[in-house]
Amino acid sequence: MTPDEFYALPPISSDYWYNQYTGIAIEVLQLEGLDYDRNALERHDADQLAVHQKLHHDVDGDRGVSVYTLYFRNQPFALMFTGGRSGRDSRTPVVTNATLWSEARKYAMAVMTADVKPAEISPSDKELTEHYYGSRIARFGEDVRLVADHDVDPLSKKPVYDRKKFDETFDAVIRPLGKAYGYEEGLANPKMLAEAIKVFRSGVLGEKIELDIDLGDGNRIVAASAVEGQTFAHVADTRGKYYSWARQGVTSRMIGPASMLECCRDIAAGKRIDVDSAYVREASEAFGADPATVRDEVEDFLRNGGTSMIERIILRMPRDERVPATLTLDPEAFTVGFLLVDNPDLRRFCADGYPDPEQAQKLVDKALEIDSKIKSGEIKAPTPQP
Repeated sequence: MTPDEFYALPPISSDYWYNQYTGIAIEVLQLEGLDYDRNALERHDADQLAVHQKLHHDVDGDRGVSVYTLYFRNQPFALMFTGGRSGRDSRTPVVTNATLWSEARKYAMAVMTADVKPAEISPSDKELTEHYYGSRIARFGEDVRLVADHDVDPLSKKPVYDRKKFDETFDAVIRPLGKAYGYEEGLANPKMLAEAIKVFRSGVLGEKIELDIDLGDGNRIVAASAVEGQTFAHVADTRGKYYSWARQGVTSRMIGPASMLECCRDIAAGKRIDVDSAYVREASEAFGADPATVRDEVEDFLRNGGTSMIERIILRMPRDERVPATLTLDPEAFTVGFLLVDNPDLRRFCADGYPDPEQAQKLVDKALEIDSKIKSGEIKAPTPQP
């Protein structure tokens, strides 16, 4: 049969496209993926585009074959053949009038999008660079760059590591050495490793102290620095063959207030941290902790990494009475939340500035929610840690 013969057949059923035939019209008019409000179609004079079902064959109750025709302002312009389960397995549109098809498409698009609005309208002066997919926008003087999240102080948003400087030093120092010593095995050559550590340090910003602390698994603290009142440890990943270690680069971690840099200086010099040092005094006063305990923990933390200082201090102190007794699994994480809700300034002792005020409140709310569910029997209490 020709299209005109199909058009001439009496319809089995017919309706405006936005009722039961929306999918047919959208596919024929190539409008897939266009956002629209189905209920809004009726509010915008959407009765100029109609779909007729001309023929149907029921194959087995689930699968069937149908023939549809489309009309714009009572003039036919296309057909649609469907087959299979609910007509989804095979679908073939046939356009017979390109001019009407184009007019119908413009009409349908206008009606579909008439009530569509942006999900959010942002003021032109709103700050949009806080965080996106592990990256931030940072200013290096007059130079604006998109950088790794960990290259920026989470509190002040100031840069703490200059990857561009690292790349420049890498090109100037490492590439010539790679030709002389070979670079296929990465930093397995001690001479290459020694020079690479210097190159890693070249990107460190702020007041810098050189360190070389092996944390295992190829990770080394190569430096510490103080920027905008906070101390950062700069950890280089030395693993990888060829120059892949350079792509991995340095991860900068906020580890405490600026006073911790003095502790880093003592570690670099091979000295015992003074129990009367600025950081030990500051942390002891902030948490009401024993200074000798703080000194022992910060020494272990700087030499071996691991659990953040704020959680180390919490674990060495009596349990915070605000944390429900039912929370026997990692209660220190919830304790941090309670402490920061009460005193947001303690965030400067947290690793990488986590949690921020909003996250701290969520920790408190979660603690209370879990406690309520345990007491009601909705969930079981966690197994106490040994």
